[in-house]
This record gives sequence, C-alpha cells and structure tokens, in this order.
Amino acid sequence: AEAAEAATAALLDELLAAAGGSLLVRALVPDTKVLRERAIRAGAAAMAAAAAAGKAEATLAALESVLDAPPSDAAVAERVATGVLSSVSRLAGSLQAASLLRFLGRARALFGGESAAVGMEAALAVSALLRPAICSGVLTEDAEPLSLLRESLAAVKAASSAAEARAAAGGVGAAVGSLGAAAIGAHGVLQALSEALDSKSKEAAHAREAATLSYGALARALRHGFEPYGVPALPKLIKLLADK
Repeated sequence: AEAAEAATAALLDELLAAAGGSLLVRALVPDTKVLRERAIRAGAAAMAAAAAAGKAEATLAALESVLDAPPSDAAVAERVATGVLSSVSRLAGSLQAASLLRFLGRARALFGGESAAVGMEAALAVSALLRPAICSGVLTEDAEPLSLLRESLAAVKAASSAAEARAAAGGVGAAVGSLGAAAIGAHGVLQALSEALDSKSKEAAHAREAATLSYGALARALRHGFEPYGVPALPKLIKLLADK
C-alpha cells in the first residue's frame, strides 16, 4: 500500500511539474486499450491524492494546460483530451468557485468542437464538478449553471450548423447534470426540446439534430435518472431515424 501511494504521489508531482510531458499524459497517446485503461486508473488515483493533499487547484491548472495545447494529430488529441477530462471529475468537491467557472469556460469551447467524444466528456466533467459545488454552496444554481441551461436551450432551437448543434446539446447536458434532474421540469427542458424536434425552420436547419443530441447528453449526464423523461420521447426520436 505504501509503495502504491508513493508511486501515485510521484505521478502527481510529475504532472504538476511537466503537465503535457508527464507520464500520465504521454500514456494516453498510444491507441492501446490496456495502456489507456491503466493510465486512466492511475490518473484517477492521482486526482484523489491531489484532492487529499490540497493540490486540487494546481492539478486542475495543469490539466487545463494540457487541454489548451492539444497534439496536432486529431486522433491523438481526442485520446488525450478525453482521458484528461475523464480524470477531472475526481477533483470534485475540492475546487474554488473561480477555478470551477474558469473550467466551465474552457469546457464550453469544447462542446461544439470537431470531436463529439471530447465535447461529451467535457459536458460530463462540468456536471461532475459543478453538482457537488452547488450542493455545498460553493456555487449557486441561479448563476452560471442556470444561465448555461437557458442559453443552451435557446441555441438548440436556433442551431444552424452541426457544430452549433453539438455545442447546444453539450450545454444542455452539462447544465442539467449540474442542476439535477429536477431542473428538467422546473425549466421546461422537455418542452423546449420537443418544440425543436418539430422544427422545420430553414434558418435553424440543425435544430432537430441539436434536440436529438440533447436527449443523448441528458441520458449520459443523468444516467438512469433520465429514464422517466427519456422513455416517453422514444417514439418521436425513433421516427426521426428516417429524417434526412
């Protein structure tokens, strides 16, 4: 146990010192499932150690620097970013409001990026960080998360490109994941998505795509908690499979 703790501490120290050049990040580069799984497990342990040692703020900054300087190869960049984002959630409950809001800004820029996988991981990371912060009073739900939800629902209805559709859906998933399932009824989320699914606006040609992606984002963010809301929408979503 002591050896494992020492190894984890060494990995964390190297991450703080070298960021993108650290072993944890370099292990995410190869397209090797076993190595990636081990790197993610090691990263999760390092994040937990960072939180316990009062190094969560510095660790988040190191991970953000990795996200800000992605590899030039798109496939490698996706593997690195999704791995980093999946580790961020382990810092939940240990970050201050300023850091959480800074990360939210970075994550929003990823929602509509070229990689749908990165956008989804970014949305899940936001939910994982903001939900406990709201529950503990570090953030208030009537601030950023609610603003994000309102803006994203409006963006769903106005989406005119695939990138805008992905960005809007990521925002819906991140916001509701942060606020909790009760936000779906409290803020008319299903009504807004249903209206977008019926849209035939030429100016918002991707509104139906945005709404469909939003259902997926909500399912990922809330998991089984979304079943009571998602199941009734299945007939309409299935019908859209024939949509051109």
